[in-house]
Order: sequence, then C-alpha cells, then structure tokens
Amino acid sequence: MADTSHLDWIEAALEALLNKTTTHGTSNSIRRPFQVRNVKFKFLRFDGKNVLEWIFKAEQFFEYYETSDVDRITIAVVHLDHKVIPWFQMMQRNKPF
Repeated sequence: MADTSHLDWIEAALEALLNKTTTHGTSNSIRRPFQVRNVKFKFLRFDGKNVLEWIFKAEQFFEYYETSDVDRITIAVVHLDHKVIPWFQMMQRNKPF
C-alpha cells in the first residue's frame, strides 16, 4: 500500500489544482493561432510519482486545448495508473471531487 502521507500530499495538490478560480474553455483573450498545424499533445499517465511535474503538464495540455473543468476531471481520471486508481476510487466514495 502506498505511503499515506504521500497520498495526502497528492490529494492536497489535486484539490489546489481544482480550487483555482479560472474560466477554463471560456477565455475572452484573443490567442494567435499556433504556427505548426495538426499538433497533438499526449496526455501523460499518472502513477503517483512526480506529481508536480504531472500536474504542470496536465495544466499545459488543458490550457492548450481550452478544456472545461468537467472534462479535465474525466481526462485526468482515465490516465491514472497503479496504486493511484484505488486511492481515487476511495476518494470518490468518501468525498467526490
């Protein structure tokens, strides 16, 4: 079983990410088109390691694709691996995001 302090830290990082006051997918700013056509970014899987790096890359992915908050959760959840999956299932049962 994973170290509980490590999972607590992951939970705190996820809550901080979710509690940001933003308007994802509803930006009013005018963004210049990206110069390279057909750029596709891969959403990385998360195994419980390097959480800050994974969150940073996830945020970059979501910003690029202007992903709504509801879709962010779904996309992130399907990219969880290993011991993170049972932890997330437990969190959803006890305190849904």
